[in-house]
Amino acid sequence: MKKYRLEDIFERSLKIFKPLVGFVFALSLVITCIYRVESDEIALILRFGRRRGANPEERIKTPGLHFAFPRIIDEVIKIPVGKIWQVVVTTHYANGSVINSNIERNGYLITG
Repeated sequence: MKKYRLEDIFERSLKIFKPLVGFVFALSLVITCIYRVESDEIALILRFGRRRGANPEERIKTPGLHFAFPRIIDEVIKIPVGKIWQVVVTTHYANGSVINSNIERNGYLITG
C-alpha cells in the first residue's frame, strides 16, 4: 500500500478545488451583475456616482434584462414611470370651509 504525504494530498486537493472555487466565484459575480427592469420602470446606471452613457439612449435603460458591474462600481436606480395613481376627491376645502356642490358634478383631475 502506497503512503501519501500530507503535501501530496494538499497539492492534489488544490488542483481540484482551485478551478471549482474560481468557477463558483465567477458565476456568482455574473448573477449579481444582472438586473431586471420591469415594464413600468426605467433605470439609470451611475458609475462611481456619475451617469453612464454618452447620449440619452444609452443612459436610460428600458424594460428587460441588463448588465451592470457590482454595486461598488455601478449603482442601478429604478424609476417608476408607468404607474397610474388615482385619488378620488369628493370634498374641497377653501378658506376653512367645505365646498361640495361643484365637485361631485364636475370632478377634478390631478396629474403630476
